[in-house]
Amino acid sequence: RGKGPPTAVNTSDIPNPRCYALSPKSLNILGSRSDIQPAHYESMQVWEQDSPSLVLFHANDLDQTEFNGSYLGAVVEDAPLVSSLWRELRQASSVKLLAERQVVDFSTDGDSDLMQVTTKRSTNDDSKSSSLQTRLLVAADGANSQIRRDCGIKWEGFQYNRTA
Repeated sequence: RGKGPPTAVNTSDIPNPRCYALSPKSLNILGSRSDIQPAHYESMQVWEQDSPSLVLFHANDLDQTEFNGSYLGAVVEDAPLVSSLWRELRQASSVKLLAERQVVDFSTDGDSDLMQVTTKRSTNDDSKSSSLQTRLLVAADGANSQIRRDCGIKWEGFQYNRTA
């Protein structure tokens, strides 16, 4: 909340330890972006500490009618991925990007699929609020989402007691 889009990423910086494993379909949605530099992998092994059991996934095991590739997925670093996605959002003509704003109120009319949303700048200045109508409100306001709570959407967390 209130962070807004990053300006630019210097890919020569030390890599961020946060990264994501993306499926081939997710990579297809992203398209070929030279700034993301995916590291493809063909297999993955998952196991639990103190257990002889394991699961092995391999690209050759996938249904080739749905999957046309030689890799299972790819790992991408956080900063280049986020920077690339923000850039695409800024360029999309069908998206109204309201970064650095906070949702202060929202309501729906039972007869319409539109939602009335009131926002304000992330500063404490209440005089700069504005309203809009939308069909989709993305509650990307963190693990303790006020929007999620206001909608009555429950979230249950799990304590895995594991470290990587």
